[in-house]
Amino acid sequence: MNSSKKKRLILLDIDDTLFRCDTFVALIKHYLSDNFFKLIFLPRLIFLAALFKLGAVTNVTLKKSALMILSGEKRAALVKRANRLIDKLFSKKLNRAVSEAVRKMAASGLYDIIVISASPAFYIDLIGRRINAAHTIATHIKFDENDALQAELIGENCKHEEKITRLKQVINLNDYDLHNSYAFSDSITDLPMFELVGRPVAVTPDFRLHSHAVQNGYLIIN
Repeated sequence: MNSSKKKRLILLDIDDTLFRCDTFVALIKHYLSDNFFKLIFLPRLIFLAALFKLGAVTNVTLKKSALMILSGEKRAALVKRANRLIDKLFSKKLNRAVSEAVRKMAASGLYDIIVISASPAFYIDLIGRRINAAHTIATHIKFDENDALQAELIGENCKHEEKITRLKQVINLNDYDLHNSYAFSDSITDLPMFELVGRPVAVTPDFRLHSHAVQNGYLIIN
């Protein structure tokens, strides 16, 4: 197929990109606001977060520790809570510049939105539906036979190269005009996603990403 006739992609990160916050942290805070007995897990989480910043523990270890706070909660209750939180995120934490850019492109009919996030799929899926994403790719979390959350991942953490691996599992990249496709993210860890498309967009970049973006001609949204 001629590339001019192919659809284009909008690869959209969520945390600190579509929203001006880490949505998983926001979910944990929202949950703890009325589940005070789970605060017992907080000191360990804070300790591991400090070690993570020092490079002493992995993102997966930190994520599992955060999931311990939600462990045992039924999926239906978590989804209900997540929907309430998402309402607040869209009203108070939305990066409107990113949202409007994505909305305008999607309205043209030329683009498929693909949400692609390292955060848990059980609520990232809800965000994908709200913005009419063609696909939502995120980290899968284990639920037991009673549909209660377990502090375990199913498969790999959806980060770095894993995002592209997962993307290739849901679409055929040859079906899209990648040169005219966009990737929105706030993090240099999404370099594989940026390099896949012709129009990478650095969102509120830190110094490292900003330097890379300037050197390589990325669009920048603050």
